[in-house]
Amino acid sequence: MPRQQLLRSSDRDMDAVSGAELFAGLAPNHRQTLFETASVMHAEESGILFSQGDPAEEFFVVLDGMVSLSIYDADGSQAVVETVRPVRTFAEAAAFLFGSFPVTGEYESGTRVARFPVSRLMAELGKSTDLAAAFLAALARREQELSTKINQLKLRSPAERLGRLLVDLADPSAQGEVTVALPYEKAMVAKVLGITPESLSRLFARLGGWGVSTNGRAVTIESLQHLRDRCQPSGRGAC
Repeated sequence: MPRQQLLRSSDRDMDAVSGAELFAGLAPNHRQTLFETASVMHAEESGILFSQGDPAEEFFVVLDGMVSLSIYDADGSQAVVETVRPVRTFAEAAAFLFGSFPVTGEYESGTRVARFPVSRLMAELGKSTDLAAAFLAALARREQELSTKINQLKLRSPAERLGRLLVDLADPSAQGEVTVALPYEKAMVAKVLGITPESLSRLFARLGGWGVSTNGRAVTIESLQHLRDRCQPSGRGAC
């Protein structure tokens, strides 16, 4: 059973949450009001935060660890829509627009998540036009971000998506050979890309021709710019 504690103003968690996109643009008094009813969940083991179709009565901020957002088909197959890492908000759109969760949220062991009741948020939105405007702006940015991800999934081949993931993990200013660390196990990488673990192994072998080699979760890229060029959406003959 995950441990729960209040989010207190003296905690370092308060500063971390204040920097999350949804809260960063809010006046301190609005943040404090929302923090008053928030709690922090600490999960020592992996588990389910919410299931697809559950009432969306909370939204969340990942403080440590990772939460994967997935859709499960009737046959039990899983498609990972997104992985959320610190310090990011999630499920605010579900809470504000849909009333229920369109995906299942699962956390890994060691994850810490701040939980915010939707009831307090809705009450405050009715009192403050500034808060409502800031919240709607954050929702719009979030929707645009998700739309971009969906379009990338549609336009890029699996090899291009894997290459793009590796490019995004690298320092944008890096030149020449770089080594990056996969943020999670390869089985989760496969789910994020929408492929099987076996297909992921074949993709890494294919990317060997693009100057990519792996050693566990460490991935070495001979030329970051070359890989970046190869990972443009299909149509350039890269894949």
